Amino acid sequence: MIEKNCEGVMRLFFEEKHSRSDYCITLHYENMQTVSHCQTSMELLFISRGSVEALRHNQVYRLKAGECIWILPFDVHYYHTIEPNQATVFIFSPDWMPDFDQLTRDYRLCCPVIPFEPEEMELLHENQSDRFLKKSVLYRLAARALAQGTERKGVQEDRDPMIRMMLFIQEHFREEITLKDMAENLGYTYHYTSHLFQKYMPAGFSEILSGHRLDEAVSLMRKGRLTMSEVAEQSGFSTVRNFNYAFKKRFGMSPSAFLIEEKKNLCYIKQE
Repeated sequence: MIEKNCEGVMRLFFEEKHSRSDYCITLHYENMQTVSHCQTSMELLFISRGSVEALRHNQVYRLKAGECIWILPFDVHYYHTIEPNQATVFIFSPDWMPDFDQLTRDYRLCCPVIPFEPEEMELLHENQSDRFLKKSVLYRLAARALAQGTERKGVQEDRDPMIRMMLFIQEHFREEITLKDMAENLGYTYHYTSHLFQKYMPAGFSEILSGHRLDEAVSLMRKGRLTMSEVAEQSGFSTVRNFNYAFKKRFGMSPSAFLIEEKKNLCYIKQE
């Protein structure tokens, strides 16, 4: 499956009911930009040109060309473009590396950023590559990260609530929800929930919620089967006016202008 992408808008691939299956997917971007999110998958972001800022569990890393970063299951993270870039994301089931998955449940990588060779990235996203060959590349990259050291995870009381909150947003962003609704649904106080967002997230609840809705809207727009009012409704916006306002605030142009601009500078997302 091949889809078009522009401005590095990332369509979140979150598995329904947090299920695991033996799968992999490759995404190609220009000017990488995402909202904060997490998933049950493992993820590797490769930078081929330019640089990207990655935030992973409240730690910021600056990736330059020739570097990649490991994102493990339920790592809350986001990417932000620092300078024009080309990036490739390889997302895969932890079932591909059960021993590495088991190890990183109890230990964290001291440095998740590692160098990579161009042929390693190419082998991962090449359709014809043998699955075992891809796994050999993944283990090579894992060994490179492990060589930089690990440390046992301590008690992280705030980590699980943040994961639960991100999953709640990812599952309910099409609905009319507020920070108070989420707090009540998850059994937290409003004050505690607000405190965690201020402490760990790069943006507030409304901005992150809007970001997920806009990613969904862009995906629906590219399919070309819906009117703008239908796109707004199905992506969670209460009115077309709110949709247009949020869209222009993020992309600097209207939805229709965005689609026209996208045709001038295509970037492909390739799903295996």
